[in-house]
Order: sequence, then structure tokens, then C-alpha cells
Amino acid sequence: MLDSPADQNQGSPSGPTLPLPANFVETETPEISVPELLARVQEEVARRRKADSSPGNFPASGPGSYLASGRRSRSYLDYGIITAHLGIAEKNALVGKHVPNMKRFPGPIRMVARLLGGGFLYLLRMITNPQREFNHAVLIALQALQDGIRQLEKAHQHALDDLKGRQLEEIRKALQDQQHRLDLFLDEVRRKAG
Repeated sequence: MLDSPADQNQGSPSGPTLPLPANFVETETPEISVPELLARVQEEVARRRKADSSPGNFPASGPGSYLASGRRSRSYLDYGIITAHLGIAEKNALVGKHVPNMKRFPGPIRMVARLLGGGFLYLLRMITNPQREFNHAVLIALQALQDGIRQLEKAHQHALDDLKGRQLEEIRKALQDQQHRLDLFLDEVRRKAG
């Protein structure tokens, strides 16, 4: 196995060191003015904020819009993140129901700490029971909202696909009618010319 040069140097501290190349340190760098740099950063932030707040960047007419692009509608919701946060909330919704393991305490002290913690939790049940019920109610409501939004999004996408199909069919029919009228007109022009 080959060692890196750093590992080889650690093994033999008394070995010769190589001189640094002449261009190792760049000496011709322009001076950086902190106020100037700060002003440039503020200008860039203002430019980006202005670009983000322009009317073309809103979801109604942005890249996710069917009408703006003719493509499938894209969701601005990240269901992976929403599901992950709901999982964390669900894991912590049972606050005050179980005594923590208290693994940071050594053996006999842990048993005493868990016993005291259990007594403390028993006394606080008048607070933790309603909080647990509230947590579960909010979680159920949020999960129902997430499922409802997903269903609405699927229905919306299906409606957009149907609309696109109907519009394409109408355009195809209009083009066929136009082609038929054009053929009739060309036949009439040929008859009159010939």
C-alpha cells in the first residue's frame, strides 16, 4: 500500500524537506476593500431579490404552470421533506408518556434518575396528557391535509392532461378543416386558371 507524502513525512521527521516552488505564494493580488466587497454583495442580493419578485417568477405563470409552458404541471411542494418532518413530529408526539432511558447516567444512578423521572412525569400528567392529545390531533390533521393536497394535485394534473388532449384534438380538427378549405380553394383556382 502506498502512503501519501504527508504520511511518509510523519514517519521520518528528521528527513530533508523540499523547498517551496517560487510561485507557491501569489504576491500580485489586488487589495480587497471590505466596504467595496460589501457594497457589491448588497447589489447582487438586491438584483436577485428584484429578479425573484418579478411577475414572471410566480408559480401561476412560472415554469410549473401548464399555461406558461405547455408541459406537465410541477409541484412546488417537497413531499419528502414534509413526510420527514411529520415523522419527527410523530416520534415526539408522545411527550411525557414514557420515562427516558437516561443513558448518559451510569448504572445505579440511572435507575434512581429513571425512578425520579417517572414520579415527575406522573405528577405532570395533568399537563402532558392534554398536550399529547393535542399533538395527535394536529398530526392527524396535517397528515389528512397532506393526503388531500396530494389527491388535489393528482386531480389537477389529470384535468390539465385532459385539457391538453382536448385542445390538441381541437387544433388538429381546425387544421384539417383549414386544409380542406385550402384544398377546395386551390382546386377552384386551378379550374379557373386552366
